[in-house]
Formats: sequence, C-alpha cells, structure tokens
Amino acid sequence: MPESLQVIFEELYGGDSGRASSPEATIQNIFMTDPNQPKFYKVKELPEHILALVLKMWERELGGLPKDADRIVFTYFKGIYTKDKIAEDLYIHEMAHFIRQGNGENQQMADQWWRQYCEDKDFRYQEELLAYREQWKYIVGRKKLNRQQAFEAARYFAHELCSPKYGNLGSEMTALNAIMKK
Repeated sequence: MPESLQVIFEELYGGDSGRASSPEATIQNIFMTDPNQPKFYKVKELPEHILALVLKMWERELGGLPKDADRIVFTYFKGIYTKDKIAEDLYIHEMAHFIRQGNGENQQMADQWWRQYCEDKDFRYQEELLAYREQWKYIVGRKKLNRQQAFEAARYFAHELCSPKYGNLGSEMTALNAIMKK
C-alpha cells in the first residue's frame, strides 16, 4: 500500500490493521434512523448454502482459498458476516451489497444474487465496482482527501477489485477509472 494511503487508512482505522476499534457505535450514529440495518455475525455462521457457492467459485477460479480468506467479509440477506469488527467505509461497501440483495427483506432475492455473483464474473465485477465506488466516495467525502490522496485510495480499491479473492476480474487501470468515474 502506498505510504500516503497507509497514513489515510491508519487515521480511518485508528492504526489497527484496517479494523475500527468500535464500529458498531459509529455505524449506529450514521444509520440511526433506519431500523432495517443488517445484523453482524461471525463468518462461521454464514449459511452453508452460501459458503458452498463461494468455496465452489474459489476452487473453480483460484484452485483453492485466496490468501486473505480470513479477512473477507460477506453480506447475505439480513447480515454482515465478519471475523472482526469492520471500519465505517467497509460498512458502506457491505451496505451496497445489502441493498442490492433486497435490504434484508427477500431471502430468495439474496440467494439469487449470490448464485449470480458466484457464477457470473461480469455480474461480480459490476457488483464489486458499485460497492468499491461507494466506499471510495465515502472515504473521499469523510476525510476530505486532496486529489493525490483520493487517487491513491481509488488505486488501492482497484487493486483489491482485480485481486484473486474476486477471481482476477480485470485490469486495475480500467477498475481505477471506473471507481473514480463521476
């Protein structure tokens, strides 16, 4: 990660390896007026049929688990499944998925979303692009980043989007331009 971006992330996450110290309190402040928010669960509680889809996708596309599998956060139906607490900007990313899966109101819609996500790379790319774009806009607005810092943040997210955990979905330059698109 570029040094300037490392500083931004340390400020955002309190220098705690990308994890906020108490995200529930700050997240609740952001979304206090909406009672239809996802609940937080441990990854080990992810429903078996969703885990099976993800494992099949990773096996097919990567030949096994991605290196950072223990850091991956999943959103499914009424929940966000994570090993650790998450930072506000990652919550924004996961909220994009939550909304696209039907706001926790339609389990069949969430199941269909996950089937398509795991089977269709173009769909997966578009869904992650949307989520990373929202995450980037949140960071840029929240931290009032200058142009260089905003570019570095977008570049980091483009790198993540095109990483093995999503199946090496494309060119980082294309993703970078798409994330920063207004």
